[in-house]
Amino acid sequence: MTMHKSKGLEFPFCFYPGLEKSYNLKDIHQGTLFDKAYGLVLKANFDGFIDTIWHKLIRYKQKKAAISEKIRLFYVALTRTKEKMFFVLNKARCKEFEITYENNYISPSIRSGFRMYHDFFDALSLTNAWEVPNAYDYHRALFVSKKHEVHAVEPIRFETIEVLPKKIVQTHFSKSMKRWMDETTKQSIQQGKRLHKVFETFDFSQPSIAFNTLNPENAFYIKRFLSHPELKSIEQATVYQEYPFTQTLQETAKMGVIDLLIVYQDHIDIFDYKLKNISDEAYIMQLKGYQDYIHDLTQKPVNIYLYSIIDDVIQSLGGKT
Repeated sequence: MTMHKSKGLEFPFCFYPGLEKSYNLKDIHQGTLFDKAYGLVLKANFDGFIDTIWHKLIRYKQKKAAISEKIRLFYVALTRTKEKMFFVLNKARCKEFEITYENNYISPSIRSGFRMYHDFFDALSLTNAWEVPNAYDYHRALFVSKKHEVHAVEPIRFETIEVLPKKIVQTHFSKSMKRWMDETTKQSIQQGKRLHKVFETFDFSQPSIAFNTLNPENAFYIKRFLSHPELKSIEQATVYQEYPFTQTLQETAKMGVIDLLIVYQDHIDIFDYKLKNISDEAYIMQLKGYQDYIHDLTQKPVNIYLYSIIDDVIQSLGGKT
């Protein structure tokens, strides 16, 4: 794909061919140019049409802008990779020249000389250990002698693998609600969402600092929650909030989001927030599903809890060792 189309995407490995293609700067060499600062510039006529000083100023300005845009575009391309990038370079075209810097940047006089992406690498101090020589002998494969003798190469072998599609049914651990709601119920749900957002965004790993960002009402609810003995050592644990996961079992994929996952050295605690009611059997089944998944994943003892924000009650649903 092009560099423009890759914007916003990420890949484990990225290969960068075509780095020797020259930039298209034809537009700046036209006889008639326009610039917001200099206006419309035409050629002068002295026994024939010739460029003026305005042409040189505009071309310098536009070339600088075009190369700057290419540098920004190349930055976009380089930041698409998550693990490793591979540059296909022609070592015979690599140049060696002294690099000068201005304000920790490669000087404009050098950058303005870039005519292709390949030139970027001449301005970098590449580590020799990064270089991987081409292991394939193109002359052996492509050279045709005067007698039209084509040197043999090992044939490419293809293997076809048929992958049959398999339908996966997606479900959720949490229960769904499909019923008519009166205005009081709607307001209660809105309050639950608001308080849930407070708990979701609060930094439990640094509570003393995070409290500075809360208003008194929200701080009241968080302080009440942290005052429970089950949370006394949370600052010594690794905390995950709104932890999403998918559990695949045969032809079913169950998805869930754990409100608060607290990983200690010897065990794990899972908390699920509810506005008030924590006696629903569906909540217990939901937490049991979370518990089974995390236990299978970590092989650590896992405790599960329901917390009523309004009533300030923590209900333990047991542990799994």
